[in-house]
Amino acid sequence: YSPPPPPVKSPPPPPTPTRTVEAPPPSEEFIIPPTIGHQYASPPPPMFQGY
Repeated sequence: YSPPPPPVKSPPPPPTPTRTVEAPPPSEEFIIPPTIGHQYASPPPPMFQGY
């Protein structure tokens, strides 16, 4: 009666706040670096010279 309540209330709280807070930061940071690095390494040189 004592062990069931603690384990069930402990797991739900951590997964919810960790997934919501860790999901947005990594998703936006992973999309910004690759997009800026790839666009600044290939598009700028050829587009500027071709124009």
